[in-house]
Amino acid sequence: MNKHRLTKEQKEFIFNNMNTSNRNKLARNMNISKMTHYRYIREFGGILDVKYKTPHIKELEQRVIDLYPDYMNPEISEMTGYSINQISGIRRKYNLHKSHKIVKMIQDMMHEASVCESAKIKRAKKCCALRKLDKILMLGGMKQNTKYRFTKWNNRKTYSAIQFQCFKNNYFQYEDEPYTLYYDKNTKRSKKEYLLVKRYGVKFKESN
Repeated sequence: MNKHRLTKEQKEFIFNNMNTSNRNKLARNMNISKMTHYRYIREFGGILDVKYKTPHIKELEQRVIDLYPDYMNPEISEMTGYSINQISGIRRKYNLHKSHKIVKMIQDMMHEASVCESAKIKRAKKCCALRKLDKILMLGGMKQNTKYRFTKWNNRKTYSAIQFQCFKNNYFQYEDEPYTLYYDKNTKRSKKEYLLVKRYGVKFKESN
């Protein structure tokens, strides 16, 4: 925002509140500098050294009490300057309750959010199921149903274990079969093949 040019609504707001409200707070809320704010107050004939009468805390609490039944807490916060936590504290202190209208509004909002969240969960479960099927197709060398790209390895440990067997015991692999180790007469068969099968899902096959 250009701090030297204000909208008509901003100018009207300054004019209506220039001698009654905290000017520093108003300037921050409108995202303008104090210098710009005071320039318009001077133009409007406002009192430059006005003394603010800070409302007593009881008066502010009473305003929250009056507003609480018919307004949402963010609205009350905006009108009173109290934070959401402070408003909640006043609610507990005076055992305040929302009106039927506000309760119904909140219930409708919760229902809408719940429906939206349920739809998201259903979509997520569907995507998860499709990816599991696609992974089986990918590992089996068949065409996937979606365009999702899988990494070749589930985790680094699997990759390291397979590469170690290839290096140490002369197992070998064929392309597009990342979880299968082949052996022939030159392979030194490991006594721990069963552990690789159990831990990492590795398959061992004899090469023709």
